[in-house]
Amino acid sequence: MLSDSEKKKFSKKISRIKSTTEKIKILLEEKLSSDFKNKKSIKEEIRQKVKNKKIHKDIFYGYQVASDMWDLAGDKSTDLNYYSKRLILTSIYSNILFKILSCKSYDQLDINKDIEKSLKGVKKFNDVKSSILKQFS
Repeated sequence: MLSDSEKKKFSKKISRIKSTTEKIKILLEEKLSSDFKNKKSIKEEIRQKVKNKKIHKDIFYGYQVASDMWDLAGDKSTDLNYYSKRLILTSIYSNILFKILSCKSYDQLDINKDIEKSLKGVKKFNDVKSSILKQFS
């Protein structure tokens, strides 16, 4: 989950942005950049939790981060979209965070490329979904 200071900082970054997609992109960039800068301490924290058998408490961490991002972006959905948006963003965030923590040559440019690629993939999926739904209406 995002800390209160992160929420405040990230909220300022997106305050003048109208597009929800652009807000999510900025939030991902900010959070993952922060994670990249702190990867040594994140790795050590994970090691300690594994050692102490307390890693199970963080199983929903990615979902909590994604939910906080959607809340900051102003998401008001209450139906199935509420959960699907968060699960998709959880997948994007978690995949990139895993690369940050496990790939030695992964850098800030790679983070931005992966965010762009992932969001384009989601857009394509939504376009296909919309065209299919139009066929039935």
